[in-house]
Amino acid sequence: IERNNQLVWTYSDNYARAYHEAMNGMVERRMQKTILRVASYWYSAWLESGQPDLTNIEKIKSTNKQDHIDITGKKRIGREEWM
Repeated sequence: IERNNQLVWTYSDNYARAYHEAMNGMVERRMQKTILRVASYWYSAWLESGQPDLTNIEKIKSTNKQDHIDITGKKRIGREEWM
């Protein structure tokens, strides 16, 4: 993952899986609750605005054109075992 023109390494899948199991799924449950909460806010706003018709709204085109991260000439930061 690149942030501020520097390559940042993230946790491995094995670590993430072990963390998930150690936390007994707490992070995933909280993320799911957050998704529901945000959707509820949007739904409430739509209801309170008089339930306008949304069928003719233009779709937003994706601007993400990057298929991969170019690490050429980038400085790696993070733990030594990731290098």
